[in-house]
Amino acid sequence: MGQGALTALVRGDLGQADKRSKATLELSRRLGIGHYTAGCLDIFGASAALRGHSVRAVRLWAAEELLRTAMGIPRMPAELSFFGPYVEATRAQLDEAAWERAWSEGRVMSMEVAVEYALSEGEPAPAETSAPEESPGGEPPGGLTHRQREIAALVARGLTNRQIATELSISEHTVANHIAKTLKKLGLSSRSQLTAWLAQQRILP
Repeated sequence: MGQGALTALVRGDLGQADKRSKATLELSRRLGIGHYTAGCLDIFGASAALRGHSVRAVRLWAAEELLRTAMGIPRMPAELSFFGPYVEATRAQLDEAAWERAWSEGRVMSMEVAVEYALSEGEPAPAETSAPEESPGGEPPGGLTHRQREIAALVARGLTNRQIATELSISEHTVANHIAKTLKKLGLSSRSQLTAWLAQQRILP
């Protein structure tokens, strides 16, 4: 991933950041360099966030996370430290429902679709994205959001807040908030009770 795009992003020169990221993204697409593609999606997301396009930013970050997971590309601590503030600032701009909806839309993008979206100027039509994941009955178990269920599953695996934060590229504070909201929604008081609830619902990974 070109350092020039990161430097331009830090300077607030979003046009230059996008221009350099576009060149790198097109090259990485031709050569099949997944790590560079993921890095460019991160930068495009941050650029969109700084422009006030919060939903677009979330979609790009979600697509980037999916790409990393699919290709087994770990997120480096320096990347988490650099992009974390952009993600947290964007999360503060959206309510939980809007964040989850945008995240779900990004998570269904293939790499090709995500790249085209990053390089495009517009937004995808509603038909091009999927609705948030739901249970067969149409209502998420316990009324939990996708992110809350994702974090709950990691809690059940015995991960600490710090490990969950690293796994999902979010802050420990965000993890703690999600766990607290999840426990409150379910009327539970401990992580062990949450694990037992997940087992009862048969939604453990």
